[in-house]
Amino acid sequence: MSTIIKYRAFPFSAKNTYRSRETFFLQKRVGLSLLTLLLSNSERAKGVQTSRSIPNAISFIALVFFTVLTFVSCQNNEAEKENEQIVHSSKIDIPEAVKIKYATCFSLVTEDNVRKIQIKNPFKNYETQQTIVLLPQGSSYQKQQREVVVSVPVQSIVPFSASYISMIDTLGALETVLGIDNKNYIYNPKLQKRIQEGKVKELGNISTLNLEQMATLHPQVIVYTGYSGEDSKISQKLTEMGIANLLNYDWKEIHPLGRAEWIKFFGALYGKEQEANQIFEYIEQEYLKLKEQPKESEPQVLFNSLYNGVWYVPGGESYVAQLVVDAGGIYPWASNESTGSLPLSFEAIVSEASTPDVWLNSNFSSIDEMLQADERYSLFLKSVGDRIFNQTKRLSPQGGNDYFETGVLRPDIVLNDYIQMFQNKDCTTSDLYFFTKLKD
Repeated sequence: MSTIIKYRAFPFSAKNTYRSRETFFLQKRVGLSLLTLLLSNSERAKGVQTSRSIPNAISFIALVFFTVLTFVSCQNNEAEKENEQIVHSSKIDIPEAVKIKYATCFSLVTEDNVRKIQIKNPFKNYETQQTIVLLPQGSSYQKQQREVVVSVPVQSIVPFSASYISMIDTLGALETVLGIDNKNYIYNPKLQKRIQEGKVKELGNISTLNLEQMATLHPQVIVYTGYSGEDSKISQKLTEMGIANLLNYDWKEIHPLGRAEWIKFFGALYGKEQEANQIFEYIEQEYLKLKEQPKESEPQVLFNSLYNGVWYVPGGESYVAQLVVDAGGIYPWASNESTGSLPLSFEAIVSEASTPDVWLNSNFSSIDEMLQADERYSLFLKSVGDRIFNQTKRLSPQGGNDYFETGVLRPDIVLNDYIQMFQNKDCTTSDLYFFTKLKD
């Protein structure tokens, strides 16, 4: 039986790139306060007859003034150095130290001392579809065709997918989010709070975007999911408005760690490549430790249920199929080469997986509800018993599912859930992070 891994925060925290501005205003307030005190004491000193009183008072206050400023500066010294490196250096956060290991839909390169993100089109043999040129504030650059120039660190963003939220938050940049597509898709409690406070706007789908609202908001960049591989008319109009449109194909990655590795994409945008790399290395280490654990059994795994008469299952080359294999399970469609979903009939499901040991994401809240929807599901219950689980443990009141936020960044936690469900026949909801066990 596998050891249960409780969710842990990372053994480090992302530094706040935007702290330098707070440091400036804190120093300004301290300086003004001490200056007022200095002048006040000087005025009182005028009434003292001893000639030594004035210089002594001034010296004492000046000593206090510079002592406090030195203390404030030391407290924020790391943040100041980091910000100085990002803004003034042509090399962004030692870029050559960051490599892409699992992701196939983007790469990080340095050309002529300029850091770039290359977005690969999975619909066209992974050819470079877009190049994002990362420039320190105030730098100049002659843009080439299919290039998008972005000043770093990014100060404002609209992410058009919930899967990006956990990565942005983990990098300490949640305050840069100005808008989202649908608040009901968001789980992150901090972002939900900002939405309720009116600090983050709900904008709708990018294909039906209100351009006037976007013009008022005017974020520096938007990041949206690539589907057909072609820019929409809306994105072209946004480009004309001076808003950088960045493609993201994290959903097309075929390895769970490939999806998580997109944190390096956001790390590059925020000038935090080194931190993003450190975060990813921790996730990778945890994932591989779980994968290499001995597995006692090889259960056959079934996914999903009928939807409008069609039963969709993950393709054999999908990241979900990889999770099944790494958790020690057997996936009936492992030989299929699709990276997406396979549309099948009920009969085709029975033909390939008539005796599953574990059933994931049936989309029913109870077995009674399942059988009321279609009595044929009873065919699978004979072998699966009560080992039916849904990824619904972490839901927001609005309906956002943390599986599609934290679960994207933390495949190690997802894998641990899979191992518990596959290897522990007595697994219950309390043993899991993202999943719940179906009620009888």
